[in-house]
Amino acid sequence: MALVQEGHGAVAAGGEVDVDGIVGRVRGVLGRADALRLRTVKRAVEILEPAQAAELLVAAADMEIGFREFGLKYSSARSD
Repeated sequence: MALVQEGHGAVAAGGEVDVDGIVGRVRGVLGRADALRLRTVKRAVEILEPAQAAELLVAAADMEIGFREFGLKYSSARSD
């Protein structure tokens, strides 16, 4: 992600910004981050007792819902 942020390889031969290349690299970074999150949650669920695992999953779902609600609220506030 640091390379993407620093713009390495962001300029194409003609001096134009390679947006497709940047988007592709960001997608790759986000895909790997999602895979890491999934592996981490799976491993945590394996380690925890069933009741603890359920609490973790409920808390994670609540957090995701909160992020989504915040995003929708922030998005609608910016479009007004």
